[in-house]
Order: sequence, then structure tokens, then C-alpha cells
Amino acid sequence: MAWFNFNGKNYIIPQAVSIIKIIKESGAPLPDFSIPLIVAEQWQGVPYSDTDTEQIRGFSQENLVRDYYGSQSEMLVAFQYFKKHGGAGCYCLGARSATKSEATLPDDAAGDSIDLTSKDWGAYTGDTAVTIVAGTADANAVVFTITPSKNVVYLTADSGTDDTIEVATTLNYKVGDKVWLTDKSTTKVQKTIKSLIEDTSITFENVIASEVTKANNARIYQEGEEEVSGELAVFSEIINWFEDECTYLSAAKATGATKVPDVMAKTCMKDIAGAIPGTSPTPTLDADGDWDKIRAMLPDKIRDFGIRLIAPIVSDHDDHLSWRDFAISQRTANKPVQIMVGGAKGDIVLAAGDSTDPTYRSYSLNNQDVILAAPGLDDEGAYLTTAPAILGLRSGNALDHNLTRDGIVASSIEKDWSTTTDRETLIKKGILGVAKDRRGFFVLKGVNSLQDNLATGGWNVDGATTWLPMQRDLIDYADYTLRTGIDNDIIGADGVTAQSLAVYIGATIDSLMATGYYLDFKIESIERDIETGEGWRVEWAAKNVGETNYVGITTHLYVG
Repeated sequence: MAWFNFNGKNYIIPQAVSIIKIIKESGAPLPDFSIPLIVAEQWQGVPYSDTDTEQIRGFSQENLVRDYYGSQSEMLVAFQYFKKHGGAGCYCLGARSATKSEATLPDDAAGDSIDLTSKDWGAYTGDTAVTIVAGTADANAVVFTITPSKNVVYLTADSGTDDTIEVATTLNYKVGDKVWLTDKSTTKVQKTIKSLIEDTSITFENVIASEVTKANNARIYQEGEEEVSGELAVFSEIINWFEDECTYLSAAKATGATKVPDVMAKTCMKDIAGAIPGTSPTPTLDADGDWDKIRAMLPDKIRDFGIRLIAPIVSDHDDHLSWRDFAISQRTANKPVQIMVGGAKGDIVLAAGDSTDPTYRSYSLNNQDVILAAPGLDDEGAYLTTAPAILGLRSGNALDHNLTRDGIVASSIEKDWSTTTDRETLIKKGILGVAKDRRGFFVLKGVNSLQDNLATGGWNVDGATTWLPMQRDLIDYADYTLRTGIDNDIIGADGVTAQSLAVYIGATIDSLMATGYYLDFKIESIERDIETGEGWRVEWAAKNVGETNYVGITTHLYVG
């Protein structure tokens, strides 16, 4: 008896058999690709270090960033420059390992009764005051009054014992206002504002008796609107009120507690006996410090959120080198990112040969995935202003957008490199420089920090590297689109053939060509991997649209 094998099954001859195979003609969907992230210091809001809460938050409005991370935070300033330059929405990650305030309320026998924890993070949470009075309708009940702080402003230097303090801003304050002055370990004292000096100093009507220090998050604030509970007689009522109706604190029954809390005069959380005040420590730059830990956690976040463009709001050059190494590791893992950094205020000394010199910084960075921006804007460092501005320009425009000659929104720049020699130096040394002309401020040329930047065509063939961010983006986008599409649609699918792969890739090419980002694509080969028999090897080629960074003009004059 004769038989034949078809699709892995034996059939007796004669007969006709068939199967239906599905060839996906739509190709890979075009993915989101320019998703931005700002990593910056914050005074409040969830920190990167709180693994019980999603650390990365998305924002599209400046007021929401101000309310969540604090009006003095570098996060807010960076977000403002991001928005000014076309950024729509942005993910944010707090770099301070801020903590919550914790305190235990005693009962009338000095036993533990209720554990309170602030719902927000940061030093200012220790200023939330708790008042407890006895109930009137029920002798066993208590009534809570929670008084939060508002208009919190942190000092930029230790207060000393004179009558003047240095602050980041005097916004929201005026002469005659009464404020509370405190820090982590000092009981608050009320002061009256005598005068405001520019936007950085406040003079009180009398001297400061006890110094408060910057290291202990010294600050001034006013009291906010109170929240008052009803009469609460049992633990479940207390816990439910704090959970459902109190904005600022949560509550839990203390271990071994048998009675509700005793009455208590108004007391700040940080001043309750045995309390652990919230903190807002400056991010550490040492090995295994905060910035190292942030880089260690980011690969998973990049995968989960689709993040590709990152502006770390930090000015330290050695830390920038660590971000460069991070970018290298991500490209090696086939998950490339783009990093935008800038120096501190004053890091604008060409030829200094140290970290104050942008050419020194760029020479050290030397990477196609890292942009070094300079100088700073509006009397601030480039790390805080120019770098997030470039993040906004890149995420807010199409992938085929050339940064060259883009306008920069600012009232001033830290250094006006006005000579042809200086401007050529910035471009040749791989610095994304901002310059000035009669129209305002603009990007000299859209470049990254790659030092090998003289090859014809914008690419170094041997290393497959380019100093042009737009060109890097376009080829990465094509690769990412096909790779993620195949991973989602083809891997594990039945009936995949060279023909079906060609149809899928062809449809993907059609979608990519429709963007206008590319001049041509070509499928060069699709071959079965005979070594494993489990997959395919595909080679394809793309040709990006070009950039217009110069025009040569010849003027002919006809005479006679």
C-alpha cells in the first residue's frame, strides 16, 4: 500500500489533502519609540527606592509635577524646560531616596495604640500635626484633627543664629507673613517675615535662637487646612477614617494594642515620642549609591514602560560616564537608549582640560547614544535646563526631525560662544551647543558626543556608528519595529515559511515607508537556520532620509 507524508502526517494514495496556512500581510505595527524619562531630585513624592509602590509616574502638566514632587524640586525645573521645548508627556523618577514619617500614638496607660505613617514621602511629612481630643457623645471615643503643612520652602544653607535665612525661592511669601522654621531634629518656632531680599533671602523680625541645618532638611512652612474626624471609639473606625478620609496619614493597630489613643495636644509627627521623621536626602554619587542603584533598576523599567530617551538631571562628570556605560550595555542588549546630559553652572571653560570644559567631557563620553548639551540657560547649569530642553525637542518631534537650528526658549544663555572658531570647536568635539543670533537662541548642530565624526555620509562603516542623532534614531526605529513585530507575531507561530516571512517583512516595510522616514528598503535574504532547525536568519537593508546641515550656493553674474 502506497502512502505519502504531508504536513507531518501519512496519507494513503490516492487522495487529495489540504491545509490552510495564514500569512499575515499587515506586518508589524508601528510602535511608540520616543518615550521620555526624567530622573531628578525631588523633595516629596515616591522615590526610586520604594519598591512597594510604582516608582515611575507619568505627567503631562506642570502643576501636577509641582504638586507631586515639590515646588523647589529639580524635577519641576527640568520638566518645565522639557515642556517649553515641545515635550508632551513624560515619565518621571525621583532620585532622592526619600522616606515616610512614622510615629506611634500611646494610650492612656502609655501603651502603644495606633501606628501612624505619612502617605507621602519626604522631610516635610514630619510637620503634619496630630491633635486628639475626647469625644463628647461617647466617653470612650476620640476625635482626630490633622493639620498638614503648606508652602514648604527648604533652606539652601544652615540658618545660623542671625535673623536672615537663604532659601531657594520666596514664592508664595510676603512681608508680614508668619511661618514655622524647623528641621528634622529641631522643634518648630514661629517667625514673622520682615523683608524679602530678591528671591533668595528672608529676614525675620528677630534672631533665630536655635540653628536649623541644610543637612537636616531645614525648612519654613505654614499650616494648611485641617481635616477633622468624627468621634471614633474602636480601632476599626480609626483605621478606616485614616484610610478613606484622611489625605495625609494612614493608620494601623499597634502590636499588642488594647485601647484607643489617649488625648494629645497638637504635635508634629516628627516630635511624637519615638517617631521616625521622614527624610529627603541628597542622592549619593559614590559606588553603589543612589545613582548607581537607579541605573541598576532601569533596564526592567525600560522594558515595562517602553522608555528610550532619558535625561538624568545630574551634573557630575564621573556619573555621566556611568550613564555612558549604561547606554553601552543597553545597546549591547539590543535595547538602545539615548541619554541627554549637561554640566553644572560654570562648566563652560573651553580648553580647561577638566570637567569644567565641555570638550573634555565630550571627549571622555565619546558615544553615539549620549548627547552632551552646553551651555546652561537662564543662569542655571545645562544639566538642569539645556539637557531636558533637548529631551523635549526629541520626544516632541517626529523621528526624522533634525535638531540643527532648532529654537531654544530662554531669556539668556550661560556663555555666548559667538566666534566661528568656538562654534566649530563645539561641533567637531561632539557638543550639542546653543548659540545666539539676532533671532534668539538656537541649536548649532544636532550632534552626539561621538568623537569619530568626520566620515562621509554621516556613518562610520566599521563600527556602525553615527554622530547624527536623527540618523541613529531612524535605523534603530526600523530595527525595533521589525524585531518587536516578529517577536509578537511570528515567534511560536505555526506554518512560518520563507514566503510568509517575506510577506510579513514586506508589509512592515510598506508601513515604515509610509512614515516618510526612509528612502528605500530591501530584503536581502531569508534563510532557514540549518544549525538548529528552529528559526530563520533575515538580512534586510534600509536607507534613511538625509539631513540638510549645509547648502552650498554658487551665484552667477551675467554681464554685457
